[in-house]
Amino acid sequence: MVFEKLERIVEIQVEYEAKSSLAIQAGREERLRAVEQPVIRVGGQPVLPGSSLKGVLRSLLESLFSQNGILVCVPEAAIPLERKKQRNGIQEYVKEIGRKVPCKTEDLCPVCEIFGSAGVSARATFLDARPTTEPKLLERRHVAITRDTRAAAGGALLEVETVDAGTKFDGTIRVINPERWHIGALITAVENLTSLGLGSKKSEGYGEVATTIVSVTPKAMKEGKWVPEEVSIDEYKEAFMKYLREQ
Repeated sequence: MVFEKLERIVEIQVEYEAKSSLAIQAGREERLRAVEQPVIRVGGQPVLPGSSLKGVLRSLLESLFSQNGILVCVPEAAIPLERKKQRNGIQEYVKEIGRKVPCKTEDLCPVCEIFGSAGVSARATFLDARPTTEPKLLERRHVAITRDTRAAAGGALLEVETVDAGTKFDGTIRVINPERWHIGALITAVENLTSLGLGSKKSEGYGEVATTIVSVTPKAMKEGKWVPEEVSIDEYKEAFMKYLREQ
């Protein structure tokens, strides 16, 4: 079990830099015109929510494993409701997309080993990434388009609050009792985040980020004390590549 005995914690410190405007809204409310909610704030400052980082990194790792011929599951929440209602709908759906049924408490897929699943706690915790430079917020307006005519909808404007390019954020991924390949997988996902982007409206040029692994700090519990360990980033990444080769 992941938490049966606390043996080791690894913290991955990541710097995220916005290379284009980032739109990570708290939600939407309907008024006389379509208005998008402001970016998510904590203590008055915009943040990159840990939930958003977890979601995009999980999706990226699912793709990396699938690309290497390793079956991973489909999270329960990602299965269309209509397929869940059908007899054998879930089994047919996962077969169509080349995935496994959602993992339970045993026989976890490699992604669920890191991110958890129904009944199994996640090894990795994703903390909100806080700004380390003075964030500049912009309000950008878009014309809403009707889906049938593809023309501008009369009087409908979308107001989007964004974090401007150049803003940097500092975030932490904390992993409990990991194997080395778990850390290598997370590092690889973070380094490839640019290819997937972050937040909403990515098809409209938003969401481009650059990532830097600032540090990886492993600590082992020995005789009731945390003792630093010496493991390089390259060792973690090589452990992940070895895992992929051996599957």
